[in-house]
Amino acid sequence: MDREYLYGLEFDWFALDNNNNIALISSAGFGDIPNAVIQNYEAYNNISEMFSTPHIGTTQIWDDYANYGLFVYDWNNYNGHYEKVKNPQQKISKKLKTRILNIPDITKLSVDFLKSTVIKIV
Repeated sequence: MDREYLYGLEFDWFALDNNNNIALISSAGFGDIPNAVIQNYEAYNNISEMFSTPHIGTTQIWDDYANYGLFVYDWNNYNGHYEKVKNPQQKISKKLKTRILNIPDITKLSVDFLKSTVIKIV
């Protein structure tokens, strides 16, 4: 998998914060994506495909992900960074957390998702 393949393609990936909280980060087809995520595209995609998202195509989709216990960030093309759109609505299940934590080289960000409204990928 390479960066060019993902350009323009909606892709959701996961990251950990300083407290091992998990966020779903939506690239909106143009957001910055760490190299380790691109190299492990299949692992991320396999987990993303397991979500039930009845509100796909609307902004309520963020509620769908928050209901899984995830922080949710979406790419803001105008500002050039990811912006938090939802906090978790419940505790993440042990099964989901384990699957995400088992992604090879999962991205760890030096932030606290509870406090961070913006994420910039360097």
